[in-house]
Amino acid sequence: MKALVLIGLIICFLETPVVFAEQTTVPSPTTIVKKPDWFKQPPANLPQNITTATRNNKQIILYFYQDSCPFCAKLLKHDFGNPDIANKTRQYFEVIPINMKGTKPVTDISGVVFNEADFAAEKDVLATPVLLFLDETGTEVLRINGYYPPAKFEPALDYVEGKHHREGSFKDYYHQLKSGTPPEDIPSNADTEEPC
Repeated sequence: MKALVLIGLIICFLETPVVFAEQTTVPSPTTIVKKPDWFKQPPANLPQNITTATRNNKQIILYFYQDSCPFCAKLLKHDFGNPDIANKTRQYFEVIPINMKGTKPVTDISGVVFNEADFAAEKDVLATPVLLFLDETGTEVLRINGYYPPAKFEPALDYVEGKHHREGSFKDYYHQLKSGTPPEDIPSNADTEEPC
């Protein structure tokens, strides 16, 4: 299983420059963009966070970041800074920021307490940003490694919020959206590979 995850990450990182090449500017590595006030505040306690989110008809996004990460800054500025995306995220999700190198406590779904850095390692976070979307059971339903521009990030929110992960992969969902095929026409037997 770890070999498959490693292969998937390698493929994602090999394709990542194509995504970055679409962008015209990259923030300086020293640029720190403030996280929105509506992000959850530490410490993260996933059993409690999931219970509260589910009670409010929301799902969880674990946002792994580093303060000096230029693409984390782009995510905060261009995606979460976009009013439509911010409103949709606030309506359907609770965002829990986790510093990839941090020391604050994180209680995982099974009740084990880690510091942020160890929890990031446990979740195979090798670089940032990484967003893990969790359903009401704490199951990861989508993983985004790297930066998605708003035109791709918003469909990822729709994919999870609409529970399209039950019907197929985000990669298939996104390609069908781009081709004009309605999301409800996604075949139910679509594979479940990670997005790149």
